[in-house]
Amino acid sequence: MQTLYENHGVNEVSAGDLIEIFRSMMAGKVFQRTLSIDGTRYFLQRIEEERPTHLADAVASNVKHLDYYERLPTGHPQPSKRKLVNEWVARLSEPRDLNALEAAFWQ
Repeated sequence: MQTLYENHGVNEVSAGDLIEIFRSMMAGKVFQRTLSIDGTRYFLQRIEEERPTHLADAVASNVKHLDYYERLPTGHPQPSKRKLVNEWVARLSEPRDLNALEAAFWQ
């Protein structure tokens, strides 16, 4: 948290929120704080690059967050963010290697 504050100018409360959101994504759990579309895209891209085994959990966490937020009395559907997350859901269903792609082709 201190690094985000000192090196990137992120205030301490926001830094704590970002860390908690990241932890929730890695565990596939719902998070309650709002994350921008750009922030969501950044987290998912970095998780895909650096921790690909956690990508499905991170995407599921975002789906849970959107569902949670939509159910709030002051919440709303967030169609742009839902579109982004749905693109990641679709990416997860795509074959990731040549053997899987060939198997999918022959089916």
